[in-house]
Amino acid sequence: MTDFEKMQIAIRKQMLIYERNNAKSELDAKEKEKKDYDDKVKDITSIVGKLNGVKGKISAKSSKAKSMLSAPTAGFSGNLYNTVYKSNLKSVSSGYKSAIGGIESNVGLLNKKKQEFEKKSKALEPRIKELKSTIKSLNSSIAAL
Repeated sequence: MTDFEKMQIAIRKQMLIYERNNAKSELDAKEKEKKDYDDKVKDITSIVGKLNGVKGKISAKSSKAKSMLSAPTAGFSGNLYNTVYKSNLKSVSSGYKSAIGGIESNVGLLNKKKQEFEKKSKALEPRIKELKSTIKSLNSSIAAL
């Protein structure tokens, strides 16, 4: 093998190493981006779970308030029940309903964001796979020189 051929091989090897390093850098960036999206999905899933737990507790209290409103009022005498107790109980029941509606609205928005992040994460998978294959191929080519 002549010196010129050795130099060509060395140059080719350096070019392959450069391409591999670029591919590794891009792979690292894409994997980090995917991990960030996956972490956001996990965070949203956790938040939605907590919100649903709060919603369940509020729903139970709302049901109790509704049942108290429809319960017989034999134990009450006078106008106090109709003027104070019943209107306050209706207000509390309405507040629970508003809170449940707000939670459901926020859960809906969070689920949309979660789907968006899942879609972005999934979209990165083919490029990550391609980069891994490219790096493997470049490593083989470098080793063959």
